[in-house]
Amino acid sequence: MAQEGERDGLTGLYGHKTFRDMVDSLLKAKEHAAQGDFRSALVYFNVENFKHYNQRYGFVAGDTLLQHLAASVVEAFPNSICARYAADQFAVFAQVANVSDSVKQVRAAFRNEHKDTSIWLRAGYYMLLPSDDDAGVACDRAKLACDELRGRRDAFICEYDNALQHEIQWRRYVLEHFDEALENGWLRAYCQPIVRVATGETCDVEVLARWLDPVEGVMPPLEFIPVLEEARIIHKLDLAILRDVCESCRELENAGKPYLSLSINLSRLDFELCDIVSEVKKILDEYGIPYHRVAIEVTESALVGNHEFLGDEIDRFRSAGFEVWMDDFGSGYSSLNVLKDYTFDLVKIDMAFLRGLDKSEQARIMLAKVIDMAKELGLKTLVEGVETKEQYDFLRSLGCGRAQGFYFGRPSPLPLSLVGEKNETHPAAEMLGKRDFYEDVGRVNLMRPDPHPSVDGHYLPSDVAASIIRRRDGRYEYLNTNGLFEKFLKDSEGGSIRDSERAINDEGNMRRARFVNAVEETSRTGEWARYSVDVAGSSIVVRMRLISREDKYRAVAVLVIVDESYVAVGV
Repeated sequence: MAQEGERDGLTGLYGHKTFRDMVDSLLKAKEHAAQGDFRSALVYFNVENFKHYNQRYGFVAGDTLLQHLAASVVEAFPNSICARYAADQFAVFAQVANVSDSVKQVRAAFRNEHKDTSIWLRAGYYMLLPSDDDAGVACDRAKLACDELRGRRDAFICEYDNALQHEIQWRRYVLEHFDEALENGWLRAYCQPIVRVATGETCDVEVLARWLDPVEGVMPPLEFIPVLEEARIIHKLDLAILRDVCESCRELENAGKPYLSLSINLSRLDFELCDIVSEVKKILDEYGIPYHRVAIEVTESALVGNHEFLGDEIDRFRSAGFEVWMDDFGSGYSSLNVLKDYTFDLVKIDMAFLRGLDKSEQARIMLAKVIDMAKELGLKTLVEGVETKEQYDFLRSLGCGRAQGFYFGRPSPLPLSLVGEKNETHPAAEMLGKRDFYEDVGRVNLMRPDPHPSVDGHYLPSDVAASIIRRRDGRYEYLNTNGLFEKFLKDSEGGSIRDSERAINDEGNMRRARFVNAVEETSRTGEWARYSVDVAGSSIVVRMRLISREDKYRAVAVLVIVDESYVAVGV
């Protein structure tokens, strides 16, 4: 290959223009055809975070780094055209049998010479085709492959292939048609039900974005949201989706149809690109939507870094009357720190905790402990990704407040998901007047139903058999029951939850009178009421305390716990 032309003064490699001209000549002369196992490739290197390196160690050290890298590139790609393509970027036109091996050699030399892990090397490459005749296009493709790794530490080499080409074309399509989609109403709000675990009724809906493209059809969020985030225009989408759902809510309100409370997702970039608190309030004010009817979901990953600013913004939302939910809890490594550093109303537990729940005791223990911890912190709980009845039943035994997933319903278009009636895709909606009643029920921690301080003032939990029972229109129902209480029913009554439910609703049953008297006493006083039950020849005290009452609907919820002595007798 030719070796004449303008050279870079620092590294001795070719400059950008000379490199392009030389490669262009070779391509047009068709001198890049494969020879045996050797194929022509264009490779592009970039030093990630090089500016930081210069600032930390000085420009002399930075120049030395570039000189070492240039020498490593020449050594790994002998008899090739090598260039310093830009300040901290290098390009190579080579005929090699295995591009990855040569790139790995450069990377190993780079890391051996420079131990500072705040900088790292990434590379992209493009395997030239016989039809290629434009050096600029080939260089751009190798650079695009390299740029795919921007910010990543888990990969260092990427090939520009058909899959990457399709992905890049797709990003271009999204960005070129985004404004058109906004203008024509192709970006629409869909809603997925959030279910009250105790009742199985829809209590909220999560608002999700869908792109209804006339060419591509219904586009799920993962196909366009990352593109809009990278382009730093995601706030335009989020505000458009909020406006769409608010418009539907106003139409329902005008028609006399109640709508459920909403949760909306915000990106970290929303907080950076605009005054998102003011923008959200402005849209809600325009449509007359009360702030307390909207919860703001913020993902765990969005909360890493810049704690003071984001904490202030969350506090602004909460001070205005919004609830703020932590989304995807457990999906990253910083979950506990996030709970410690920010103030939330609800923690939304990532679906990963449900995977393998039917086979893994570890998964069941971890999910139980997460719900336990959240409730002890005074947070409401929601588990997403519920797909089976077994998973739902397990969440009921833990006293989890809310659940979401395909078991209850998939995202559906507005306005069906908002109507306070049963529809084809979502469970029946909770009556709005009962919301506070069930919020009280959801705050009870069935795993630690009666915590009490020790003599020296330190907190001590009391893990006992516990259940939550509702009286509605004169009939008693078990809403949530932990495993130890189920065992208590079997030991004391010889039956299941359903058997006990029939007994306490049977006016001829002897146990009913003691139970009903205790309900009436705690309903009247708000204090603990007590009655005794025989278990294995011992008299066990059962305590009952009022959780909540709703006189309009003649509903009462009580917490029932079994005296600790049952553990010694029954287990």
